[in-house]
Amino acid sequence: MSSQFSNLVQRAEKAQIQYTRHGDKSNLHIAIKHFLTALHLPLPRHSWRILTMVALANTWKGLYEEQHASPDLERAICFYKGALSLCTPGNPNRSVVLSSLASCAYARCQLQEDFSNLMDIIHDLKEALSLQAPSHPNRPTILQHLGDYCLEVFQLQRRREDLDESVSFLRELLMFGPRECRDMSQTLHKLAYSLWTRHKYFGEISDIEEAVQYNRQALLLRGPGHKARPWTLHNLGACLVDLYGRKGEAESVNEALKYLKEVAIQWPSKHSHQASCLHNIGSCLLYQYEMEHRIQDLEEAIQCFENALSLQNPEDPLRPSVLHNLSVCFQTLYERQGGMEILQKAISSHREAILHSNDENPEKDMNLFNLGWCLVRRYEQQGSNLDLEESIRLFKEVLFRGQISNHDRPEVLSRLAMALQERYTHSRVPQDLDEAIKLEEEALLLQSPRESGGSASLSLCLWTRYQYRGMPEDMEKALEYMREALRHCSSENPRRSKLLNNLATLIWTQYQRFHTAEDLEEAIKCHTEALKLQSVGDPDRSTTLSNLGTCFSTRHHDHKKSIQDLDQAMYYNQEALRLRQPGHPLRSISLNSIGDYLHEKSQMQRCSDLLEEAIQYHKEALMLNPIGHPRRFFTLKCLGKCYWIRFEQQEHTKDLKEAVQYCQESVDVCPPDDPLFATTLGTLALLMIKASDVFPSSYSSQEAEALFKQAVCHPTANVRERYDVALSWVFSRNGPASIAAYLACLELANQFIHLRPSVLSRRQLLCGKLIPLTVASNAAALTIENGDLRRASRLLSSISR
Repeated sequence: MSSQFSNLVQRAEKAQIQYTRHGDKSNLHIAIKHFLTALHLPLPRHSWRILTMVALANTWKGLYEEQHASPDLERAICFYKGALSLCTPGNPNRSVVLSSLASCAYARCQLQEDFSNLMDIIHDLKEALSLQAPSHPNRPTILQHLGDYCLEVFQLQRRREDLDESVSFLRELLMFGPRECRDMSQTLHKLAYSLWTRHKYFGEISDIEEAVQYNRQALLLRGPGHKARPWTLHNLGACLVDLYGRKGEAESVNEALKYLKEVAIQWPSKHSHQASCLHNIGSCLLYQYEMEHRIQDLEEAIQCFENALSLQNPEDPLRPSVLHNLSVCFQTLYERQGGMEILQKAISSHREAILHSNDENPEKDMNLFNLGWCLVRRYEQQGSNLDLEESIRLFKEVLFRGQISNHDRPEVLSRLAMALQERYTHSRVPQDLDEAIKLEEEALLLQSPRESGGSASLSLCLWTRYQYRGMPEDMEKALEYMREALRHCSSENPRRSKLLNNLATLIWTQYQRFHTAEDLEEAIKCHTEALKLQSVGDPDRSTTLSNLGTCFSTRHHDHKKSIQDLDQAMYYNQEALRLRQPGHPLRSISLNSIGDYLHEKSQMQRCSDLLEEAIQYHKEALMLNPIGHPRRFFTLKCLGKCYWIRFEQQEHTKDLKEAVQYCQESVDVCPPDDPLFATTLGTLALLMIKASDVFPSSYSSQEAEALFKQAVCHPTANVRERYDVALSWVFSRNGPASIAAYLACLELANQFIHLRPSVLSRRQLLCGKLIPLTVASNAAALTIENGDLRRASRLLSSISR
């Protein structure tokens, strides 16, 4: 039987060789016939069947590549899958089968123009790669495919991780030498393109710098006459244009212009990317005009953009960008030399650019803004109120969309203020001037200290950076600059209340770090002073009231435990809610705050009616925070806590299940980088502990332990919040906690103590019984039981300290 099998395989392989030599497709059919006959034999070895199926699949694949008939491709995929089913993990042939199957599956995607299963193909290739040694001869091919396919997935789904993987796989491919990496220039070109794409979507300047570097290396390998040289020249030029936009280096523009003009000459006028090349040349000329102010650069840029438009169809995805730049050129030319005809062209180009731009296009805001300013200019020339009204609407639309950068926002605010002042000159409507003044104030706050003459903007920038990075020096400088801004702002200045609120916010942030009562009292003082300066109709009044409520609630919770503080918190939030009528974007915040205070008060007074009222407030807030709303997780967490308390009071198991359900959904929808994610996890963990006692078959205490561990190590939560979670972990059971809970609690307490700025404040914290003595003593006892006497000694010494 084995000799018959060997004979059939040899005849099949001979037919394949004949096909390779002479290109006669009939030899492939002969090979397929012999392989199929061999497969029908009862093969003595399992590996023989695998190799035969792979050889048969390879033959069908070769036939498909010759004839491009989809049935041939489907047969190849079928036999590859059959071989894979026989290749159990550990089989040396599994990697080859996986990569071959992935290659055919991708060919089917291209044939059917359906890439919905591209992730499955990538999964197979990743498995194949994991089975190969670093020196495996097929590894470069798999890396190349993974780099290409991950980039395609990104273009379909816009997920950062896919683009990161594309870059990573291509980097590894680049580590192979020219012998293993068949086309080094192509690898460099593709890696540069992936980095360029990542820069375009995520704005990291190091990516565009690397993209330029790799394109340069590819260009060295693609000398004059190389068929792919124009593509590298084009991409290098486009990357240099983007690099100038980020760094403003004139040599980048000059070099880009040289490369792009060379491409424009080499590519025929009807080339599919000629329009893109002309667009990039026009961008270079526009940048060059901004540097040197030569009118011929501007006129040549206009010609390039117009030629690019003539080569594009109306659905071309690049068309909005070309229209945007063309309209900017006309607008710049009008500012340079005037002329109603030029202004009309700028207006027409802006309108067409807006028409072709979707809401996600970042250039849409600039087109709206530029069109608004062109209409103001036309109003100045022709005096049509319709132009002025449309310009005001467009400026407000840009602000309402909320996608304009902080760098550009002051200019938009100022232009809107100027348009409103212009309208005030003939309408005498006081609201126009009042709104214009407020817009200029807001613009002033967004500008740098040098531009604004104050330091409030710098303070807020530093505070924002502290919020994300947690560097203490940022917080200290932010407070210093904001106090300086307030010192230079008189009591009559309308900006004073805003600055007071900003200062209170910074002090509140510092309180969250140190938990010193002095910070909390100063925050309350600043908010109170700001409230006195605000009229009943002040748009910031409800926020001030809400912030005061939070401060008094915190003082009740962290320090005095006074019912008067809780009542004050309730009063301020009810006043804020009165100003936040249905439809107000911040109404749900006030509803949740009132619900929290009712919940707290119900526990103090053991009043179930107050708890029911709290639940109703939170449910109303939940209706205002539908799925996808950023504040939904917080409302769900509040509801979970309320139902938990109701279970504790009434012992209805349905309440406990609902509590777990609400908290689980809260964790599911809370962004992992949110600072409140740790406390949300901690609340769910506590509920899981309780639920595991009541419903041992449905809930697991081990899962709760895992949630606690995740919460106490969460990077964006502050130390005090993580310590509170650790403390609740320690006391989550009636008996001793796990050693992990004790150690986390003690470590975080130590970190929190050392955050205090002085020895005196640390002693005050310890005197306030931050760490219950039972935590360290129980931890020491547990370590003694486990035989770890050295650790027990350290824990006991921490008690004496």
